[in-house]
Amino acid sequence: MPGALERFQSATPRVRIELCDLSPREMADLARQGQLDLLIAPADANFSVPGFQWIELRRLTLVLVMPAIHPLAKLTKIAPTRLRDLPLVGLGRENFPGYLARMRAVLKPFGVRPRFVTTVNDGVSAMFAELEANNLAAVLADGLRT
Repeated sequence: MPGALERFQSATPRVRIELCDLSPREMADLARQGQLDLLIAPADANFSVPGFQWIELRRLTLVLVMPAIHPLAKLTKIAPTRLRDLPLVGLGRENFPGYLARMRAVLKPFGVRPRFVTTVNDGVSAMFAELEANNLAAVLADGLRT
């Protein structure tokens, strides 16, 4: 993202860029109100905005995120089947309506039904705090790792 922003700003120096970290629900609301000109959202955001054209920029890889002291943290690769019965933190339906369904769909071919012990609606920063506090794991897109 930083490289793309730098190239864009060099090519269009008179355009003001303002970045916002929003949930998919907030993105859709602001876009419908005409307050956003460009929107980068996950494919499973499940919303449409009149006048917006959707283009896939890249496909994201899912990763398992956890504190360094988590029992699985020392592994470099974790098979999806290892998530069976693993307590997970998920993103809540209110602000991330497509997340839970997407995780179930991704893991279903491996015979895994994710076990979400809690969900977080306040975003990824709050999720990281939950992971640390309770030594839990979460499945997120690779761009969201810290």
